[in-house]
Amino acid sequence: MRFFGSVVVVGVVTVLAGGCSSKSDLSFLPERPSTTTEIPVAVAPTTTECGPGCGEAPVPTVPETTPAVLPYCGEYAYNDFLPLRYCQEGRGIRYAQEILVGLGYDIEADSYLGKASVAAIRDFQSVNGLAITGMIDRQTWRALDPTQSRFPGTDLNGDGLVTPDEFGD
Repeated sequence: MRFFGSVVVVGVVTVLAGGCSSKSDLSFLPERPSTTTEIPVAVAPTTTECGPGCGEAPVPTVPETTPAVLPYCGEYAYNDFLPLRYCQEGRGIRYAQEILVGLGYDIEADSYLGKASVAAIRDFQSVNGLAITGMIDRQTWRALDPTQSRFPGTDLNGDGLVTPDEFGD
């Protein structure tokens, strides 16, 4: 295996034990690596750049997240439990949409988690350093309202979140 500055990963990554070197000096690579670790990965292009000063560990970089391609929602399932997903509807979705609208997102607070809402959630997650899933999980729910003061109801289970199932009637 030769390393020429970037690697396209398909299926398995081979991690070589050793330090970093300049891209033009590949003498640090053994002809047959004595220590390797195989790590299964998703099929995605990946590059590894030398860290600052080139004496530090390599810094992995990944491509930008591509927008999700979502199918049409023929029906919306009612859900009041986190996570809230695409093609679901419920009170928690409406409150999340109202917060997103208040933050400037151009979506309708209609209680339905459709394509526009998923795009807004993905952007919100990206801006806030969260995993970009497009669904409202516990971390996204907390980030939408860190004090949990905008949600009706009380934290019945003591986990620090007022989740849709705790809204009450």
